[in-house]
Amino acid sequence: MFAVRSRLPVNVTDALLGLQRLSREHGDGWGVVRFDSQDPWIETGTHAAHACRRFDAIVQSSETQSLMAHVRLASVGGVNSRNIHPFVADNVAFMHNGTVNAFETHRQTLLELTEPRWRSSIQGETDSEICFALFLTFLGEERADVHAYARAMATLVQRIRTICDGSGEDQKSALNFMVGDGNRLVATRCGRSLFTFNRQGLCFISSEELWPSEQWFEVAEDSLVTVDADFTIETTPLDSWTHGAAPSWCTVASAS
Repeated sequence: MFAVRSRLPVNVTDALLGLQRLSREHGDGWGVVRFDSQDPWIETGTHAAHACRRFDAIVQSSETQSLMAHVRLASVGGVNSRNIHPFVADNVAFMHNGTVNAFETHRQTLLELTEPRWRSSIQGETDSEICFALFLTFLGEERADVHAYARAMATLVQRIRTICDGSGEDQKSALNFMVGDGNRLVATRCGRSLFTFNRQGLCFISSEELWPSEQWFEVAEDSLVTVDADFTIETTPLDSWTHGAAPSWCTVASAS
C-alpha cells in the first residue's frame, strides 16, 4: 500500500510502477483513490495491477496532491470488487496490509463493537472492512485534526489485540493500517514493514521502498505515523496515544 500528500501536484509514476511490480505476488485486485477534487475519486479492479489496462491508464495520469493505492494479496474473503481496498465511506479511505488473528472466531464480537450505521454499511467478507467500520466507530464526529484520527487508530489496534491475539508469536494480528481524507493521513506499523519519504511539502508512506532512494526511512514496529493538513509528518510510539473509552453500545472487550 502507498499514500502521498503533497502541497503541489507531484508525479507518482514510480510508486505506481512499483505497485505493479509488487502485484506479481499480490495479484488479487487493486484500488486507487484520489482526493484532488471535492469528493474522493476511486477506481478498483479485480485483476492483477500488472496485467490491467485500467491501472496502466492511471499510471500514465499519475500527477496528484493526495492519493492512496493498494494491491491485494487475499487472505480473508474472495477476489471480488466488494473486498478491494481502499474502502471509502464518509469521504474517508482505509487500507490494510495484514490479517486479523483468528478472525472468523472473533468476527461477531468485532461486529458487536461496531456502531450500527457502520455495521450496516459493510458489503464484503474481509477482516479489513470490519476494521474500517470499527475505526469509524471510534472516530465518531470528532474530526478537527489529525490527532482525532490517531487516537481512533490507536484504539482500533488496542481493541483488536485485546480480543483476537494470544500470547504466542503465531497468534499476533498484523495490523498495518492506513487511513486518509485528503487532508490528513495516518498509518500504523504492526506486523508488516512500513516506510516514509519526506521533504518539504511532500510526504509518502508505503509498505515497501517502491523505488531506490536514500530518503526512505523505515518506521519502527508498533509506531503510528501522522501527516497533518500542514504536511508535517510525525512518527510516535503507538502506545503514546490515549485509548478512548468504549462507546455505549460496546459490550465485549476481552479475549475468549
